[in-house]
Amino acid sequence: MINFLGGNTVAGGKLKETDTTHWNNPNTGATNSSWFTALASGHRSIYGNYFEMGATTSFWTATSINSASAYLWKLYTNNDNAANLSYYKKNGLSVRCIKD
Repeated sequence: MINFLGGNTVAGGKLKETDTTHWNNPNTGATNSSWFTALASGHRSIYGNYFEMGATTSFWTATSINSASAYLWKLYTNNDNAANLSYYKKNGLSVRCIKD
């Protein structure tokens, strides 16, 4: 999906909600041209604390690295990048379900 949207340097903006209802200002590059409407949900730590509400959102991918970690895509309020990162599976990130 990221490649289809033009690569990781612009795909984040094409995935993000266009206003600042859920994103902090400035929500750089947000066009939602993909109709995905990603909201800035932040993430939950393994200890149950929430971080980066309004500033970022992260979506798990289906790709595990090992039994403890997996890949994710992270979007930011201050740019239109989509960063492919890894994180511990015990943390709470968003998921997006699609009908097969």
